[in-house]
Amino acid sequence: MEDVTFEKLKSLKLNSVEFSEWQVDAEKSFPVLKKLYISRCDKVMEIPDSFGDIASLELIIVWGSPQLRNSTFSIKEYVEEMTGEDKLEIRSDRASAYKFSRH
Repeated sequence: MEDVTFEKLKSLKLNSVEFSEWQVDAEKSFPVLKKLYISRCDKVMEIPDSFGDIASLELIIVWGSPQLRNSTFSIKEYVEEMTGEDKLEIRSDRASAYKFSRH
């Protein structure tokens, strides 16, 4: 996927994918992405850090993939550090646990 650019893609949904490593230059591949949905992706070990470089990204939703918790909040913290704003919303099936474990 490194050489592919989805110039108009605003929403990406991954459901039950079978790969464990996801290597992508997200800013280059998804330049206008606003929403990332990940559902039941048990084998995916982390969301690539490069998603934090997508200026248009507003929302990450993770359902049924608790192993992605750390990378999700690492991306959120990175965006906050880079922009000085809390502009990236995180939602999950364990939102309350995420909210409290972050502090």
